Amino acid sequence: MTENCVQDKNTEAVTEPRDFGAFLLDVNRGESHRELSQGLADLVAAVIRTGKPGTLTYTVRVEPASGNDAIVTVTDKIGGKTPEGERRTSIFYVDNSSNSLVRHNPYQESLFGINGDNNS
Repeated sequence: MTENCVQDKNTEAVTEPRDFGAFLLDVNRGESHRELSQGLADLVAAVIRTGKPGTLTYTVRVEPASGNDAIVTVTDKIGGKTPEGERRTSIFYVDNSSNSLVRHNPYQESLFGINGDNNS
């Protein structure tokens, strides 16, 4: 018996295990496969955009069904970590008369009648 084969306990027949891809297409009627495919595409795009690594994880939980050793329940979880890019920093001034954030210094005199708000 090769290491990839399994032996049926009832018939003693030796068979290859079912292909995982075929199993994945059956989980949640193919929805998990679609989510993983989209998740991988999104992950690759984020890795290219940020230059940072990321992960995509797929967890399968198999539990015996009560009262029948030939039935199991399968639940799955899709997760991972998508890399995030660095956010740019913006500089603002505080206009104390209204507690507003503004791009020009409200306390600086304008030069030649021109200030930074383009409204003058």
